[in-house]
Amino acid sequence: MFDTFPSAKYVIVLEEDLEISPDFFSYFSQTVHLMEEDSSLYCISAWNDQGYKHTTHDPGLLYRVDTMPGLGWLLGRKLYKEELEPKWPTPDKLWDWDMWMRTDYMRKGRECVIPDISRTFHFGKSGTNMNPYFHDRYFKNHILNQIPDVVMKDTD
Repeated sequence: MFDTFPSAKYVIVLEEDLEISPDFFSYFSQTVHLMEEDSSLYCISAWNDQGYKHTTHDPGLLYRVDTMPGLGWLLGRKLYKEELEPKWPTPDKLWDWDMWMRTDYMRKGRECVIPDISRTFHFGKSGTNMNPYFHDRYFKNHILNQIPDVVMKDTD
């Protein structure tokens, strides 16, 4: 990715089975500076693992979490080129890249910023690690922000 875009400082990793919110790019443009200012951040993610319809209410609220949620996230060039790319799992490994990214070995205690209300929604019901039952139990009740032009809180 960074070889294709040599001047890019960041890329947004977005899988093909994700729907994005109307403010998806605005969300990242309002939070990208956090990655530059705080070396203890591993990523900015568009997904909240706990972002269920009954638990989330504030589209402008952010959290710091000690996991790597994935499902639409901002990746920095330095992290990728210096730490991830040299160790990236080869196809013969028994784990997926996203599970590997979540390991303590790779995350090294760093945290991610997530929104209260997710900016992505996983709609894929089949795949290597997905089936209709799991999708309905886990993803079906997650909420996707539908409000455009949300101003994120406490980003300074």
